[in-house]
Amino acid sequence: RGFYPSKRALKVVEEINSLPTKPDFILHCGDVAGDKELHPLEQHYTDTSELLSKLDAPIYYVTGNHDDTEKLLKLCISDSPKLLVPEKLFYKVTIDQIDLIILDTQIFTKRQGSLCREQLQLLSKLLVESDSKKIIALHHPPLQTGCKWIDETMLLQEKHILTDLLSDH
Repeated sequence: RGFYPSKRALKVVEEINSLPTKPDFILHCGDVAGDKELHPLEQHYTDTSELLSKLDAPIYYVTGNHDDTEKLLKLCISDSPKLLVPEKLFYKVTIDQIDLIILDTQIFTKRQGSLCREQLQLLSKLLVESDSKKIIALHHPPLQTGCKWIDETMLLQEKHILTDLLSDH
């Protein structure tokens, strides 16, 4: 976002690729291509995908509140994951014995995030199905961040349910 975002993003890609220790993966936590109401063009996702394909590590995407899930899947994610809930970018990948669980908290046209009942139920099962370490990724924070505008408009609606669920593990 901001002024010349593609130039800044290219600089980030270059910095990541020049790290002395290569990351096992990259996690993009949402808002891949801007506001879906203002910028619904497929070109934004194609440009982003082309730019991020220069990374020397696999990239996993989380749906942000500005994203178009269908375009994100179609244009950015080359190896489409098995979606655990239809029409939600909710999936699990295992990387070096670590389960990366991606939750989809997007509510169409809203800033605030939410987890559907299906995701919460499946997450509960995923947390106990193996002894692997888990990384849970989501766009909307379940905890206060200390940033006023995020805390007032962007928090996850089911924050107490999610934190209770995770605290049991």
